[in-house]
Amino acid sequence: MSNKQILKRIEELESKIEMLGAVQTGLVDYLAKDDEGLQASIMASMFSYKSILKEFTEFVNKDADVDTKAFMMYVNEIARDIDKGVV
Repeated sequence: MSNKQILKRIEELESKIEMLGAVQTGLVDYLAKDDEGLQASIMASMFSYKSILKEFTEFVNKDADVDTKAFMMYVNEIARDIDKGVV
């Protein structure tokens, strides 16, 4: 496979990933809009990926408002429970 073909395939995959992300965002927005516990559980699951957790923690520490910081403390509690197998 040539470099040009590889780049084209990467672009196709990126497009599909963006579409999946848009669908996921729509589903999460609809299902979790009135359920803070579900929101926190979804976020805790995402934050089980250390690179995502690190990136978001840096954002929260630098730019987030007080409400976001408090919600993240709640999410961190759920993440700890997930790690322990409680949830």
